[in-house]
Amino acid sequence: MTFTYENDNIGNNNTGDSLEKEFNSACAQVEKAGSAPFDMNLMSKLLPVKEELHFIAANKEFTVKMFHKKEENKVTYVVRAGERVQGPPGYVHGGAIATLLDDCLGSAVFLSGSFAMTANLNINYRKPIPLNSVRTVEAFLEKQEGRKLYAKGCIYDKDGSVHAEASGLFVVPRHLAQEK
Repeated sequence: MTFTYENDNIGNNNTGDSLEKEFNSACAQVEKAGSAPFDMNLMSKLLPVKEELHFIAANKEFTVKMFHKKEENKVTYVVRAGERVQGPPGYVHGGAIATLLDDCLGSAVFLSGSFAMTANLNINYRKPIPLNSVRTVEAFLEKQEGRKLYAKGCIYDKDGSVHAEASGLFVVPRHLAQEK
């Protein structure tokens, strides 16, 4: 799924066309590495959340394409954040970064076959993310211990430089764990 917005030039000197090319190039690299694109329609059939209500998918301030590499329980998002998620001038707000990481880690947990909720999310911010720049968010399921699932992820640029790292604990609600 791809969402766009009007002003592509806030926060950096990239033009809309060059950002679109960079975004499409990043998506092609993820697919070439063996990840398959997926969309929210799949999740909408499994969860009572419609795409237009999903925080990331419905948020017009993010351009996002999602991928899944099933054999590795890995989820990859190619992302560009718009100017309305600005924190420090010209950079993405830390809360928006946390939201992207939480959603990507949660998707890795969900696509591994578990419906769980975030219990704890730890983030190390390494480097600010300029507005309207293309970044990759990756997450994978690390392990499962009963109702607890542990996931890790990071946000990096095209050169592999890490902007933020996250680890999360996700818990399957008791009433759902008892149904299995």
